[in-house]
Amino acid sequence: MKLRQIIAAGLIATLIAACDRNGDSYIVGHVLTDPSSTIGYTDTFNLKMSTVRLDSFNTSGYDVIHMGYYKDTMAGNVRTETYIPLTYYSRPEFNSETIFDSIVLVVKPNGNWSGDTLLPKTFSIYEVAADIEPNPNNEQPFNLFNNQSIPYKPTPLGKMTVTPSPKGKLVSYCRLSDSLGQSWVDMLNNNDENIESASKFEVFFKGIMIRPETDNVSWGMDFVTVSNKLETGKQIVDAENFEIRLYYRTPEDGEDDSYMVFRPEKRTYMFTHFIREDQGTVFENLDIDGDFIPSEQSNNVSVIQAGSGLALRIEIPSLTKLHDVTDYINMLDARLTIRPKENSFNDTYKLPKELYVAITDQSNELLSNLTDMSGARVVGRLTYADNFDEDPYYVFSVSAFIRSRMLHPSDDYNALLILASNQESSTSFFRLLVDDKTTFGDNVQLQVYYTTYLKPDKCED
Repeated sequence: MKLRQIIAAGLIATLIAACDRNGDSYIVGHVLTDPSSTIGYTDTFNLKMSTVRLDSFNTSGYDVIHMGYYKDTMAGNVRTETYIPLTYYSRPEFNSETIFDSIVLVVKPNGNWSGDTLLPKTFSIYEVAADIEPNPNNEQPFNLFNNQSIPYKPTPLGKMTVTPSPKGKLVSYCRLSDSLGQSWVDMLNNNDENIESASKFEVFFKGIMIRPETDNVSWGMDFVTVSNKLETGKQIVDAENFEIRLYYRTPEDGEDDSYMVFRPEKRTYMFTHFIREDQGTVFENLDIDGDFIPSEQSNNVSVIQAGSGLALRIEIPSLTKLHDVTDYINMLDARLTIRPKENSFNDTYKLPKELYVAITDQSNELLSNLTDMSGARVVGRLTYADNFDEDPYYVFSVSAFIRSRMLHPSDDYNALLILASNQESSTSFFRLLVDDKTTFGDNVQLQVYYTTYLKPDKCED
């Protein structure tokens, strides 16, 4: 192991316990150490990198309608199915002479796009055939997950084509099936019990599902659900959001601009089902819990990908070799730096904005989130070395993990799992490729600063 040491001036004082292999221990700073204590640094750890797949993650409760198709020949394609429960906010007065005019889906983008914004994107709208609700038998009975799907009727209610506008938020309209709109007007005219209240209508009409039709390019888009504005203490609902408008008229007024609005009410139950299309890739068999693919078996690259649940696993088997320096060693700071593979990202293949660290075992079971010395969750944010968005990287403070593994080595070695947040994985498309380059170089680098000292003549409990 390559070591660079700097002679420390004075005594090293710290409150971290240190132990030798014979079990002797003392508190550095409590017992004076020899003035020959030194500060050392190393970044030449033998790291092992792999790709794992998370079995499931929550995709509900983020108040974002996310959809699209992610075309990725390296890690596999990902298709969305977005489920949205609907109900109405108010019910106008209808009578037997009310005439149906049209039923229209209105969507307003929130400005988040990925892919080529010059190409039109098409998606279909379907009627859901079962309740959109969480499974009470799940460990998280109030959430819906990426691997859940709901039955829907095979004939689409309509198809919609949208051309993204990255600098604007243009409202788009899609005419839906006339037979659906006519049936709703008939129900309203006849005071049908299934539509006499919003709660009963939720039971009757389960909601809609939206899935992309354009699959020859990578693209993604998000839509606004409900935009609330506060004015003189009252909540004003912006009319140009994601909603279905049922247009109607009466013989008396002859106008056809009156409409009834149906919007997502149970927005916490909106969720996205992600469908993997990874046949023919090295990751297609990553379905067994605990399974992983080492980077040397996947073209020397490991992957983090939204939607599919791919995450990066890092093992540090040589960590305990720090004790080869001396039995009396104390870690001061440890930082893990990850850089994307060169030329693997652009406007289509965007990088995640934040990454988190979890502790896992040989079975890839998530044991806990990694926290820093203050107890806060460790996060690495996308950072660039200059103002031209070049040389991106993520830095993680892993001092607590390294110190724990040095003091308490175990045969059941705990590894680090690098992954994006559930929300970013559920409401955007991104991919991070990490190249091991066999020797890793600067792509994945663990830097550890430590002190060494001599054993005192007398130990204290």
